[in-house]
Amino acid sequence: WGELDHEMASLGGDKLDDVTFLDRDRDDLETFVQGIEQNRYSWTWAVSDDAARAGAAAEARSWAEARWGPLDQVPPATFEWRFAVYRLA
Repeated sequence: WGELDHEMASLGGDKLDDVTFLDRDRDDLETFVQGIEQNRYSWTWAVSDDAARAGAAAEARSWAEARWGPLDQVPPATFEWRFAVYRLA
């Protein structure tokens, strides 16, 4: 964050405490891959060919199972988000 802090200071910004929170995925990987198959996510909407989308989901599932094992047994991921906060005069 050093470069950002420096730039914000050059604009008169005062660095405040960062804001952090944990975000845990609600779904396991199997549910996520099923969402691809079902066209649930906006980034899949451009794929109008159901067969192509199903093929892509099958390929993703195969790769993920080879890497992690049964997808319904992989625990959901937890991420820490951190936001830099500044006060501008």
